[in-house]
Order: sequence, then structure tokens, then C-alpha cells
Amino acid sequence: MTPTKKQDLEFLQLLSNPQYLSHLAQHRFFEDASFLNYLEHLNYFRRPEFVKFVAYPDALEFLDLLVSSPAFRKAIARPNVAEMVREQQMWQWRGGGGGGGEATAGEAAAAAAAGEAAKEEAG
Repeated sequence: MTPTKKQDLEFLQLLSNPQYLSHLAQHRFFEDASFLNYLEHLNYFRRPEFVKFVAYPDALEFLDLLVSSPAFRKAIARPNVAEMVREQQMWQWRGGGGGGGEATAGEAAAAAAAGEAAKEEAG
């Protein structure tokens, strides 16, 4: 793997950390079109020759949300949303996500974003 791809992989895996996502949102990285283009570029890690290097699958799930959901990008800036997503993630890692229809961390994040967007519209 080239040095550039190694750097991309390292950054991609940071995206599995909800607190880091919150930090990026709070510092307005997700408002930068160039940064969003870079996130879109990272989707090459879904290809079979690269996906085998991804140690944290949540990174790809959060990447999807970052690229496709402005509501998620906005909601994750809130510490309570980032904490809820982290708790869901930890629950899954402890074996709580046993295939019984429970939400993944990414699905929980998307639901939180939708809830936060609905609160803003209502308020």
C-alpha cells in the first residue's frame, strides 16, 4: 500500500470515533466542500482490495452518513448525540448487537440526527 493510501486508511479509521466526528463538526470541517470531497474519495476503501485493511467497519458506516446526510453532519456536533452514538457502539462491541433487529451505531446515529432535525423544525 502506498504511503498516501496508508494515510487515507489511518484517517478513515478515525471516523469510527463519534467524539472525533463531533470535534470535526464543531470546528466546521463538514462545511468545507473540499473536505466533503475528500470524504467521498475515501469510499475506495469499499473495494475488495482495500476493505480488507479496514479494522473498524463503523468507519465505513459513518463515512456513508457523513457523505450523504447533512442532518447527521449537523447533529454529531452536539456532545449528547456523539455520546449516544458512542454508547450504542460500545453496546454492540460488547455483544449487544446480536442480530435481533437492534440498531447499528450508524443507524442509531442517523436516528439521532433525524430526531435533532425534527426538534429544530418544531422549535
